[in-house]
Amino acid sequence: MLSDPARTPPARPPLGRFVSPDEVAALTAFLLGPDGGAITGQQLVQCAGASL
Repeated sequence: MLSDPARTPPARPPLGRFVSPDEVAALTAFLLGPDGGAITGQQLVQCAGASL
């Protein structure tokens, strides 16, 4: 079942590209900065749509 070619994941996420390190850093900086202080206990996924 896992070797079925129809079940292989796409080469790229739906966004058409992978998330860049700068995008991860920007989200991290936002969460650690003054504007992210009210965000607690959340899971933020940067997956370029791959988890859809």
